[in-house]
Amino acid sequence: MFGLFRTVLALAVVAEHLGAAHWTGPYAVFGFYVLSGYLMTMILHQTYGYSLRGFGRYALNRWLRIFPIYYVAVAIMVLLVALLGDAFVRDFHPDIGAPRSVEEVLRNLALVLSIHTDTRWVAPAWALTVECVFYLLIGLGASRYWYGTLAWLAASLAYTVYLVIGDASWSYRYFTVAAASLPFALGATVFHLKQQQRLGHPMLHGDLSLTVLLVLLCANYAFGATGGTERIMGLHFYANLVLMALVIVNLSSRHRLGPIGGALDKRLGDLSYPIYLMHYQAGLMLAALTPLARGEWALAFAATPLVIVMGLCANRLIEHPINRVRARLRSA
Repeated sequence: MFGLFRTVLALAVVAEHLGAAHWTGPYAVFGFYVLSGYLMTMILHQTYGYSLRGFGRYALNRWLRIFPIYYVAVAIMVLLVALLGDAFVRDFHPDIGAPRSVEEVLRNLALVLSIHTDTRWVAPAWALTVECVFYLLIGLGASRYWYGTLAWLAASLAYTVYLVIGDASWSYRYFTVAAASLPFALGATVFHLKQQQRLGHPMLHGDLSLTVLLVLLCANYAFGATGGTERIMGLHFYANLVLMALVIVNLSSRHRLGPIGGALDKRLGDLSYPIYLMHYQAGLMLAALTPLARGEWALAFAATPLVIVMGLCANRLIEHPINRVRARLRSA
């Protein structure tokens, strides 16, 4: 039951990128990383295995999940840049616009991006590059064994402590591949702990537990946000990872979430990736047609239904046909 959870995280990214929310994006992105660490470890153990053939099916499935709809999002943004002009688009977001070199074109097409790539047609796609790196590492066995996963988590934790004690900049602690190691390792660790039935305590499950965890998540963010930049990017940011992991533990044992069954939850979750990829396109279209500006709540609220419609269209026209291929790969 992760569908609604993923879409809420995607909307938290929209709230910061288009609206007036602060720091909801980084909290949500690292939550995505924890979930990816859990899910990728799970499907390799339960679906693909670690043979060469299994790795090939896993890698192709991941490519089909990430790239086709990413290219659609790129095409929409390229069209908007051509129609609105580089100056207008870069005024909306300084990293979106006409490419300034062949290298930038190739990096965007190959999805080899970082926060320092001057032109990213899909601005938050640097996080997809990070995801792809860990998809590869997990596919090659980074979380295959319990003790190996535990060593990975320990090394990631030690590196994070080193960054924090060394007063490393936020860029090093959030945007880099190495910084993302901790949430991915944490998600993989959650899978192994569940397999060993070490997370079956009643306090981690049930509606009351989920409610408490969600309240703690919101309170942790709120207390961090009211304490200024130093606090929200410090202990509260890492406490968010632990709380996200506990929410994943709770949701992983559910077949329903209140009135939301598995089929509806999946349909809601299918919107999360298009929302993440296309919210800047939706915001840019509205900024071109209305007086709304990026950083205003009005733009975020107006863009949300538009990007949901774009996501529904992308699911229907792009993802549904591809998902049939992905299903055959999983069952092969």
